[in-house]
Amino acid sequence: MKQAEPATAAGHRLEVTHLPVAALRPNPWNPNRVDPETMHKLREYIRKEGLVQPLVVRKMLDYFQILGGFHRWKICHELGYAEVPCVVLDVDDKRAKLLTVNLNELSGEPVPHLMAELIHDLTRDVSLDDLSTILP
Repeated sequence: MKQAEPATAAGHRLEVTHLPVAALRPNPWNPNRVDPETMHKLREYIRKEGLVQPLVVRKMLDYFQILGGFHRWKICHELGYAEVPCVVLDVDDKRAKLLTVNLNELSGEPVPHLMAELIHDLTRDVSLDDLSTILP
């Protein structure tokens, strides 16, 4: 079987690198907000499973600016993570703002019957009480 080509951004190979949590800062224009219940569920998920999706950042003069993954970073900071996986992009302000919009908006919506089938399948191994705690 042929190996998949690595993901790219603007013709550059994307690589995941681990960066210190303290070296990351949120961007000032992030329009995304997460309600307290969802933050709690995300916190519990990260506590149980770890961080399984890298943050998207760009290098500034003396820190890395978060373009995608602010809430995950915030939780990792609260949980005492020393470092987190990140994809570092070399983008200007315009592209950084466009990425922020796209990373927040282009995630799709679940199809109700497919989501129902998936949750039904999960109930074979996970109780409904546990699912209500760990799912958004």
